[in-house]
Amino acid sequence: MTFDYPAVTMKDLQSLKTSVFILNGSHDVHEVESVAYIKKTNPDIEIGLIPNAGHTANIDEPELFNSTLQKFLDRIR
Repeated sequence: MTFDYPAVTMKDLQSLKTSVFILNGSHDVHEVESVAYIKKTNPDIEIGLIPNAGHTANIDEPELFNSTLQKFLDRIR
């Protein structure tokens, strides 16, 4: 079942004051479209795309997922 986006309002996204990083698998097309909307709404939100992965990018491509996430965490500490 596909949900109607956004479940969070544009105002909510724009008001975020904390670091946000969204990682998606490239095979999860509806999620990729949602993340593009989120990025357009708040350019401070960081996004990442894990190639050759689906909804479970951390399982499909664990090494790439972990290294990408670690780089983000290192930047915000």
